[in-house]
Amino acid sequence: LGAEGVSNKVYVGAGLYFLDGGMSYEDLMQVALDVVLGANPSSSSVVDLLWSNIVGPPTPADNLPQYSALIDNGTYTAAELAVAAADHSLNTTNIDLVGLTQTGLEYDLYG
Repeated sequence: LGAEGVSNKVYVGAGLYFLDGGMSYEDLMQVALDVVLGANPSSSSVVDLLWSNIVGPPTPADNLPQYSALIDNGTYTAAELAVAAADHSLNTTNIDLVGLTQTGLEYDLYG
């Protein structure tokens, strides 16, 4: 969910709750995809969401099939691609990870 998701105290609190409870990063990412896109979204929907939240819309027409194919051919699951995107330097810059390490991350208690 990019920078907007990091500033959503409810989402951050829920994510921390599930991670503290032992959920894996990949499983948490799948839950997030399911919440935003519904169960079993198309690979192009996943790629478009990731691209839009990291680089900004629209997803270039030549990139959409290239990255969608990584899900369709089994190279990555949707959650694995989302983890790779979240960990990419473009995203850490987009969410101002360095700034967050200095200021902290606000969240609402969940559960």
